[in-house]
Amino acid sequence: MIIAGFQAMGLRLPILRGFVNRLNVSEHGAIGKLVSYSSIGVLNTLSDFLVYFLLTSGLGCNAITSNIFSYTMGIVLSFAMNRKFTFRSSSYVFTFPRQFSRFCTVNLISLAISTAVVAFLSRLITPLLAKMLSVPFVVVWGFIASRTFVFISTAPRDANKPISF
Repeated sequence: MIIAGFQAMGLRLPILRGFVNRLNVSEHGAIGKLVSYSSIGVLNTLSDFLVYFLLTSGLGCNAITSNIFSYTMGIVLSFAMNRKFTFRSSSYVFTFPRQFSRFCTVNLISLAISTAVVAFLSRLITPLLAKMLSVPFVVVWGFIASRTFVFISTAPRDANKPISF
């Protein structure tokens, strides 16, 4: 449907066709997966803040150590939930440890993207607004990278079969 829309406008985009095929989901399925991915991101962020709060306020731990621990827990939770729910498959191209290392790589690149957007925008607008505006870039990058670089399924999928959650 996406490609048909571009073709109707007279555009031929073989690169876009390859990209859409690489995602291996229908347009509706991709939106559902993006919603799932984003929802898990919200839960991940809430758990990060909760663990950080409990460590610093409840146990009196150092702020830096608490942040590293809570952020790491957030990455582990995000990986587990996205693997189980968003990008679930009966078999994957990569082993579990390889997927996790790729997921961590995606998260490091996400941090770099977020930092670059914040650095650029904070010269023009408030830092908090710059941080908020960086989120869509990071979410889209993380979703695409997770789908095409981390959680690659070897199980064939019928293009006419809806994706279930």
